[in-house]
Amino acid sequence: MEPKVLDLNAVVADAEKMLQRLIGEDVGLATILQPRLSPVRADPVQIDQVILNLVLNARDAMPRGGTVMIETREAEWDAADAKARPEVRPGHHVLLQVTDTGRGMTPEVQARLFEPFFATKDEGTGTGLGLAVAHGIVQQSGGYLAVDSRPGMGTTFKVYLPAVEGLPKSACSEPVQGSETNV
Repeated sequence: MEPKVLDLNAVVADAEKMLQRLIGEDVGLATILQPRLSPVRADPVQIDQVILNLVLNARDAMPRGGTVMIETREAEWDAADAKARPEVRPGHHVLLQVTDTGRGMTPEVQARLFEPFFATKDEGTGTGLGLAVAHGIVQQSGGYLAVDSRPGMGTTFKVYLPAVEGLPKSACSEPVQGSETNV
């Protein structure tokens, strides 16, 4: 890992064009980036990998098309939140959220989601490593990766990364909405 202080909005904006090409014509991609976002400390190449894995997973959950939404915003974890989830440190975080309108997942699938080589795709169409890798990167960055999904209702992955305090927030002064490709 080569952690650096990052503007997560800039990382998402830089990845957006590549992601639009990778997800295909049947899947729309939209971004909503909170202005004046706190910086985070993480390896930029690895954060790109997390975003890529989450977006490609979302694409695969929508074989007939749909929409992927990438959002950033500030988040706060208090002591009660941290007590309920011991892997989370209380304090100020930045949230990177990837939501899809896909088929969703059962609780049984969610329980195994971050296991290496666990896949729900047909044999030969995936390794089952993408979400395990994303989970490991987020943990190495001091963050937390959560999932919220229900069958038929889509899926939301939430990446919480600790905010770097004492540095200026991103220069963006208004909410940034990236282009949206519609199906």
